[in-house]
Parts: sequence; C-alpha cells; structure tokens
Amino acid sequence: MLLAAAVSSCGDGDDDDDDEEEYPWENPGGGGNEGGNGGGNGGGGSNPEIIRMSPSEVLIPAKGGNVSVSVTAGGPITHAQSGESWVSSSISGGYLLTVSAGPNTGASRGCNVFVDNATGGMGSIVVRQSAGSGGSSDPGTNPDPGTSAPAAPTGLYVSDTGSAGAPNCIIKWNAPQGATSYLIYRSTSESSGYSQIGTSQYASYADQTVKVGNTYYYRVKAKNAKGTSDYSNTCRYEFSDTRKPGPAKITSATCSGSNITVRWSVPTDKTYGKPTSGSIRVADPQNGGTAVEVKSFSASTTSATFNYRPYVASSTGGVNFVVRLTNQHGYSEKAVIYNSKSNEFYY
Repeated sequence: MLLAAAVSSCGDGDDDDDDEEEYPWENPGGGGNEGGNGGGNGGGGSNPEIIRMSPSEVLIPAKGGNVSVSVTAGGPITHAQSGESWVSSSISGGYLLTVSAGPNTGASRGCNVFVDNATGGMGSIVVRQSAGSGGSSDPGTNPDPGTSAPAAPTGLYVSDTGSAGAPNCIIKWNAPQGATSYLIYRSTSESSGYSQIGTSQYASYADQTVKVGNTYYYRVKAKNAKGTSDYSNTCRYEFSDTRKPGPAKITSATCSGSNITVRWSVPTDKTYGKPTSGSIRVADPQNGGTAVEVKSFSASTTSATFNYRPYVASSTGGVNFVVRLTNQHGYSEKAVIYNSKSNEFYY
C-alpha cells in the first residue's frame, strides 16, 4: 500500500490551507512534544521513545579531539547525524556514541547531534567547542546564559514525517547557547497566523496533529530565565497524500432480469486515500477474459447497475466483474462472481 509522502523546505512556499471534507482517516491522533514537556494540540497520539545519553552535553577543546557518550536508555542506537559539518560522529555497539571535531581557530561554537533507533526513538546531545586563538570572547558574540536571553535557534528543518496512518512531523534545530527550553509555533500561512502548539526542553519537537493534504510553516523561539529569543528561520512542511484508495466493501449484489446491481461502501482505513472516480469492469469471455469497462462513476457513487448478459461464460454460466476505485495514485479492485445458473453471488 502507498502511504503519505512529505515535502519539506526552508524557503518560500505557497499556502495550502483550503478547507476539505473531513474523512475519518484525516485526523488520526493528537499531538505532543518529543520530550513530554508541555503539550501540542490534542492528546490521542503517542510520542516517540526518548533516547537518553550521558553526558547530555560535551565540550571539545579548541585543539580538537574525541568525546564518547554512553546510551543509558532507548538503545541500541542505529543512526547519528550532526547538525553542523564541523562535528562528526560514530556508533560502537549501539550503546556508545563518539563525537569528534578538528581544531577550532574561531569563536566558540555549538550544535546538536541527533540519534535514533530502529523503532523510531529519538534523542540528542549538545556538542560545544571552545574558542580558538582567533576566536572572540565578546559577550555579544557568545552570550553568557546567566546574563542574557538566548539567541534565536538556527537550522530549523523537518527530519521525519511518519505516515498518513500515524503522522509524526519531527522538527529539529540547532540549540543556541544558554537556552533551557523552546516554544514551538505553527501556521498554515508563511507570513502570519502563527500560534504556539507546544514546548520542548530538547532541540526537537514531534507534531502529531498534522493532516494529510495540508501545508504547514514552523518557527521556534529559545528561552531561559533572562528572556525569550526572536523567531528562528521558518521551515515549510507539505504533507502530500500519495495513498491509493482501498478496495470497495461490497454490501449487496442482486440480479433482476438482465441487470446486476451491486452496492458498496468506501473503506475509511487510515492507510487508504480518497477515491476520485470508479468503474465496473467485467471479464469478456468472447475476448479471452479481457476486462471491459461497462460503467464509470464519481467518487460519491456507492452503487451501479449494468447488463450482464453479454458477459456470461457459456460453460459455467459465470459472470466475473470488479468494482474499481481510483485516484491519481492508483486503484484497488474488489472482485465479484455471479453464477447465473444458481442466481448466487460470491464476494
């Protein structure tokens, strides 16, 4: 089956907030933050497992070097990714993460290294490196977290999206020095309408309230005891729907004279998309059983009647047909057999 695909970018994009008909599969869960601090909208979803590491923040000297971090919960980890190119990482045995950096000749710097495991768990550590000989200790460049509000987060991006059945839009960013928590904002318009959807103590957040077919824009503010930063950069997330329809659920089939009438319902499972059209296709015994379309209908249609006489197999008296539901991503078919000799349907 095809699931939802997502497109994310950190640039300009058109708003896509058209009102659409509500289907049961469009809002499968509520939201919340990845770290369990504060809440997003709703409450029906489950947050991903948090991977915990010790220490959670490491300092690499200006000359460069390696630092190892132990996984204390949520292991084994399977993947690690640095938020900045100056930090590299490696995993040993699933429970030891080593971060490395070369010499630093500039100002002190910091970034996050994100990790995940095979079941969708996530975690991160903060990596900082001391200023080199050419670096600046100017408080305006490297604020003291004890005396000033943090700078705005940078590098905001969407790292994962889950699926149509279990939306899980994971947002990540680079942690500014001195930040102790973050405020997450979302809008369906890039230029206005942002409202806070949750908080996090980590440099990441899981939004489980997104709906398939919509486009969202995210911004984040960093916070500490001295104040709150400006907005981060804006990141765009388009939750495109690439699910094909599910097979029709036949509710009844009857025969009267030369006509068969079949009735069905459209499946509402979260893994299926909306049909946009449909058809009845019958096997033609006079043409080697090739399927012939005898009826087409709109997405809202749930019954169809057609003349079956030309398609009866002379040897068995059987009529083989399918109800096909279609959209731009594919189709599904439900087969029905009619025995004209016994006047019985099988589906």
